[in-house]
Amino acid sequence: MIGSMKVYTPYKTQFWIVILGAIFPFCASIVYVFKLLPIKGFDPTPLSFILTGFIVALGVFWFRMFNIIPIARKQTVDNLRDGMIVVDSVNRIVDANAAFYRMTGLNPRQVIGNQVNVFFSDAKIDLRKFSEENDYTAETQLVVESDPQDIEVKYHRITDANNKDMGGIYMLTNITTKKMILDAI
Repeated sequence: MIGSMKVYTPYKTQFWIVILGAIFPFCASIVYVFKLLPIKGFDPTPLSFILTGFIVALGVFWFRMFNIIPIARKQTVDNLRDGMIVVDSVNRIVDANAAFYRMTGLNPRQVIGNQVNVFFSDAKIDLRKFSEENDYTAETQLVVESDPQDIEVKYHRITDANNKDMGGIYMLTNITTKKMILDAI
């Protein structure tokens, strides 16, 4: 049960809406079974289902509760071999995938919410070039547990329908083996 309480952060609201919706009929049934209401023979359970319906409707239409995106994200983004960082319009890291954490040796608490320039400060990458052009690629070297890794960093800007900057995606590809092969040739 504890494992089911771990919910991907953006969907915690939807999770709690389902829990809240389920509590009302449960509580109404308890009240009826133990005859805690002053009105004899009145069962509040059917009325509680109306309240549950409103709560679930709020979840479905306002919070897009049954959207398939959380499932698709878990199966695709977290299983990528390349590291990925998603930043918002002020270059604050809002998401990163499992490959990124493996590649860097960092954990989510060290990354999420920080400015992306904190991560790239030792990498000698000019982040202004990433924001000036829509797509940009740079190479750097990361040292994880005293093991140097050559990393290719690609950036893609994310815009809305009005071409307003919404953020961006940094893709980090380990090219150490590729560079070793090219050096050997």
